[in-house]
Amino acid sequence: MTDQSDRPAPGEDRYFWAKRKALATFLEISEVLGDDWARRIFAIWGNPPSQAKLNEIENRATIDRLDLLMKALATFIGRSRGLGGIALK
Repeated sequence: MTDQSDRPAPGEDRYFWAKRKALATFLEISEVLGDDWARRIFAIWGNPPSQAKLNEIENRATIDRLDLLMKALATFIGRSRGLGGIALK
């Protein structure tokens, strides 16, 4: 949560304040991660995701869940065979 000093002053143009705040945040991120990553991060909120992007996100989440299940299964099988688990990449 931000403190009140981080909010626009009474009478200050809130739109101008928000643009100034976003620019400062963008520049700070850009210094640490680079301009390309700062643009990628801000692009997340720029436009709503397309159906193709939503499908890609869902597919990646499914693949991640399957990957976790496969690792858990390999560990279970390894332990049941007395191998102490199987190391997977």
